[in-house]
Amino acid sequence: MQMFSLYKQPRYAGIRRQCTAATWMLLLVLLSACSSSGAALRAVGFSGGDIGGVSADEPRAAIVAREVLGIGGNAMDAAVALYFTSAVTFPATSSLGAGGVCLVFDAAARKVESLLFPAVPPPSADENTRLKIAIPGAVRGMFALHARYGALSWQQLLAPAEQAARFGHPLSRAMAKDLARVAAPLFTNPEIAAIFSREDGTPLNEGELLVQLDLAGIISQLRTRGPGSFYSGALARKLVKSVASSGGSLTMDDLRDYQPEWRETIQTPFGNNVIHSVPPPLPGGVRLLQMWEILTRDGRYEQADASERRHLLAEASMRSFADHVAWQATGAGDGAALLGEDHIESLMMGYKPGRHTPSLALNPPPAKRRESPSGASFSVVDGAGNAVACSLTLNNFFGRGWMAPGTGIIMAAARPPDRGAISAMAPVMMVNHNTGNFFLAAAASGGAVAPSALIAVMARTLIDGEPLDAAIK
Repeated sequence: MQMFSLYKQPRYAGIRRQCTAATWMLLLVLLSACSSSGAALRAVGFSGGDIGGVSADEPRAAIVAREVLGIGGNAMDAAVALYFTSAVTFPATSSLGAGGVCLVFDAAARKVESLLFPAVPPPSADENTRLKIAIPGAVRGMFALHARYGALSWQQLLAPAEQAARFGHPLSRAMAKDLARVAAPLFTNPEIAAIFSREDGTPLNEGELLVQLDLAGIISQLRTRGPGSFYSGALARKLVKSVASSGGSLTMDDLRDYQPEWRETIQTPFGNNVIHSVPPPLPGGVRLLQMWEILTRDGRYEQADASERRHLLAEASMRSFADHVAWQATGAGDGAALLGEDHIESLMMGYKPGRHTPSLALNPPPAKRRESPSGASFSVVDGAGNAVACSLTLNNFFGRGWMAPGTGIIMAAARPPDRGAISAMAPVMMVNHNTGNFFLAAAASGGAVAPSALIAVMARTLIDGEPLDAAIK
């Protein structure tokens, strides 16, 4: 299927393909119908048709989202159910301790919004705090999404996650791989080891039953009482006590004062459409759209040959990373200015086709620092054209490697918003606001390289018209 055929059809179908390479994973959902001569792309765990489409890292969570769409839920409902199920089935990256960002397209209002709920260090923590964990943001973030857009009840959407935790579920391949990767240091935490290891101390493998009774109890209270208890009630007090007993700092004020934030997106035009991503202070959206502007300005990418396109992608990525260092240092996080014509042209100063510019020649050069590739992404669309694309992270595989005793919750590692996987979260959407047609929802996981991987696929499909499966490969 060619991308250009997407603009000609009024019906919707979902498309999902997944690609992994060392440290990154790309997830992409496109809304449209295939041309009359083509069939929709298919993959294991894909859900598509008149009700919409779902793409996720973990198959059981994708199935739950599909079922929510099937019983009349909208894309926002399905996203909520998908997250809470992932918190049970894929806690390596998306536990109840996670944070993240979402882009939300309201088809009736023809509007795209961003919802920011990152897992950030508690204000009460300092450099002497021994257990450095982050404030959980995703529970309140998903409640904000449901409160504004949900069609089904909150209780309905959390029930599948509670059942999966209480009665167990077969461990997925994705979760088993992440577990095996970090089992040795992870199992030094006795609460985690008790749940995710066998009697001989080895990690559970794909297909083995995973039961999480403490987590089921927490989700049950969230389901029946809402998130208020998690941030200011009995659950909050339990979490605060658990963190304090292990040398961490998390107060009732830290939890009570945490609020997700609805923000306008940053955006750039592309033909008659508009491409949206998440705004500063999170840098991922700026980096992604800067790369897109570099590629599309004056037809740079379209007019280049194949080898020069690869060079251009690398140079655009390097320059956007270097600019991130500059604007974060000065606090000048004006998304419109950072995407302005003069600024984009300044980033390309010294660019020579076919010749690499040394990173140290840039002013300032890209920062050298360790970043975790850990993260999860998902996209959901419904038959009415609503869409949600989200990125989640614990700021490290299994977060801090610590589970709050008696809760079953793996806590996120404390990271500032410009570091770790949180800095690369950049879901993207493309919408025609005049017609209300929605064309693209995408999100990439995998840390620092995720926006670059996503831009590469967008360029090959939206500009070249290359088939989606070939572009992702």
